Amino acid sequence: MSSGDTAPAFTDDEEPRISREDAPNVFLDCSASCDRTYIRTEITFVNYVRDREASDVHVLITAQRTGSGSREFELDFIGRNEFEGLNQELFFIAQQVNTPDETRAGLTRILKIGLVAYVAQTPLAEQLAVEFDDTDVVQETEIADPWNFWVFDVDGNGSLDSESLRDSYRFGGSVSADRVTELWRVRSRVNGNYDLRRFENDDETIESAESRWGGWGSVVKSLGDHWSAGVSGSFESSTRNNTDFRSGLGPAIEYSVFPYSEVSRRELTIAYRVGVNYWDYTEVTIFDKVEETQVRQSLEAALRVRQPWGNANIALEGSTFFSDLGKSRLEFRSFISLRVVKGLSVRFSGGFELINDQLFLPKGDASLEEILLQRRQLATNFGLNSSIGLSYTFGSIYNNVVNTRL
Repeated sequence: MSSGDTAPAFTDDEEPRISREDAPNVFLDCSASCDRTYIRTEITFVNYVRDREASDVHVLITAQRTGSGSREFELDFIGRNEFEGLNQELFFIAQQVNTPDETRAGLTRILKIGLVAYVAQTPLAEQLAVEFDDTDVVQETEIADPWNFWVFDVDGNGSLDSESLRDSYRFGGSVSADRVTELWRVRSRVNGNYDLRRFENDDETIESAESRWGGWGSVVKSLGDHWSAGVSGSFESSTRNNTDFRSGLGPAIEYSVFPYSEVSRRELTIAYRVGVNYWDYTEVTIFDKVEETQVRQSLEAALRVRQPWGNANIALEGSTFFSDLGKSRLEFRSFISLRVVKGLSVRFSGGFELINDQLFLPKGDASLEEILLQRRQLATNFGLNSSIGLSYTFGSIYNNVVNTRL
């Protein structure tokens, strides 16, 4: 479908047969996954506006990973004003092997299809044409998957930062294997990082190294629209956390207040986990331990929402050890973005932790080098971070013109 090969030209004395004002005003609400310049270039039969309150059609685009590593985009078209009640949902799946150009072209094609329902109710419908390409249409057959839904990913990285009196080297990598079906979700990952810093001072060479490696895995089974259960395990070694080796294994259960099918728009879950953990420490800890085994439990409530008014991610998690309930941790995490009024948006993010479970802290004081280079975890009973952002936009509501010049 198209709006014509070229736009009709008019002289100063002529009036256009159809005014641009007849086109629906569209507010495109999507993340960085959308190439807005490309979309405005390819879809020219609507007006793009900067604010939801000025729109006739609010297009909310969300994305989530599929079991194969692909991305499923959900396009929610929300009619406003004269299109009130005319809502629809469309989907586009970008395969893992797709190039960025193939992804943006496919997403734009689905967006174009969805907008036709609104444009068809305006005078601009006379300028639309529908085309169907049946060259790639094949008979539906059963899918033969030689990988049996398994997806593997291998990643590696390294960096070098060098000056006359200072060098810094960083290396890391990871390997993951996932398998996702309607009933089962299997995930596993192994990763490692090594960081070396070297300084020259008065003919003295100072080196500081930090390493961390580990892995985790989980097997989860779907138990209907609201329940799931599984088991997870992990292991790690960390110089920063005074740990030569740590391992953990245990079951978990989760309840979703909303059906899992609504995960792209809203999600409220409550999860309980319990597991046996073993530590082998590098140095004797402040509790005079060189190794120990503890049973740990945690309870987490998480809310994730993406709606026309904005989006929010909020989580509250508490954990404790069975052997000593006083050794516990309470963590709150949040990110909220709100559209307050026309043109005004406010963003909040922050987190707070009450910490009383640092079993791994080594005896003795940390050296100045370890403190300055953050090579050793220090004792603390709380952690805090926060940020706030505010934006206000005013002026012309239209944003149809594409201009990428200097």
